[in-house]
Amino acid sequence: MSLRLAGGVLLLPSLGDDDNAALLAAPALRYQWFPAASRPFVEFGIGAALFLDTELDERSVSTSFQFEDRLAAGMALGRGEMSLSLTHYSNAGIKRPNDGLNVAALGYRLEL
Repeated sequence: MSLRLAGGVLLLPSLGDDDNAALLAAPALRYQWFPAASRPFVEFGIGAALFLDTELDERSVSTSFQFEDRLAAGMALGRGEMSLSLTHYSNAGIKRPNDGLNVAALGYRLEL
């Protein structure tokens, strides 16, 4: 088991003119099987996000600061890794409405 810290930018295109983006800081616990070439893993993290706007289409997250809960699974692929993740953003009831936001993503990460 290892602890990882990731940062990034989340780009959220909308169906209308309400595009949004967020800065992310996300520590995660990772469990990795087999130290060989395929190296499958699962990880879970609770982090923070700072959204540029509190609206995305008809959804309101009320505050720019959001908590991030993330669950992911993946494996090594080439010089990087491929993963499938499910992430939930919510302000934990700090302010209403608290519609929250769920994001499913397929990603490829290449370590520099």
